[in-house]
Amino acid sequence: CAAACPRTRHIESPDEIDPAWLAGCGAVGVTAGASTPEGQIDAVAAFLEAL
Repeated sequence: CAAACPRTRHIESPDEIDPAWLAGCGAVGVTAGASTPEGQIDAVAAFLEAL
């Protein structure tokens, strides 16, 4: 991801997201590995949608 977008961040929970990272972003992508619990992905997505 970092090769395609230098603003890529590796996080494991929504608590790690700094809303300042998203300043000027028109879109945000979320990607996860097969071993990432679905609830963890949902929590990050819900946090981002609420911003």
